[in-house]
Amino acid sequence: MLKKSIKFFLFQYAFNAQHNKNNLDVLMEYLSKDYFYVEVVLGLCLIYTPEDILEKYNFSQASKMPNYRRKKKEFKRFCLFVEKSGC
Repeated sequence: MLKKSIKFFLFQYAFNAQHNKNNLDVLMEYLSKDYFYVEVVLGLCLIYTPEDILEKYNFSQASKMPNYRRKKKEFKRFCLFVEKSGC
C-alpha cells in the first residue's frame, strides 16, 4: 500500500515540475535506486520526453549483474509505442 501512495505523489511532483530539469534529475536519481518504480519511470514518458527519461534513468538498479542493454531495449520499445499511439 505504501508503494502505491508514493507513486501518486511522484507523479504529482513530476507533473508540477515538468518544466524544471533539475527536478527531473532529482526524481530520476531517486527512481534509479529502487526496482519497484519501473512503472513510474515508464509513466514519466507521458510527462517528459522519452529521450530525457532514457538518458537520466540508471538501468542497473543496484543489481549485482546489470542487464543494461536488455532494459534499455525494452524502454526504447515502450517509448516508440507511446509515440506511435499518440498518448
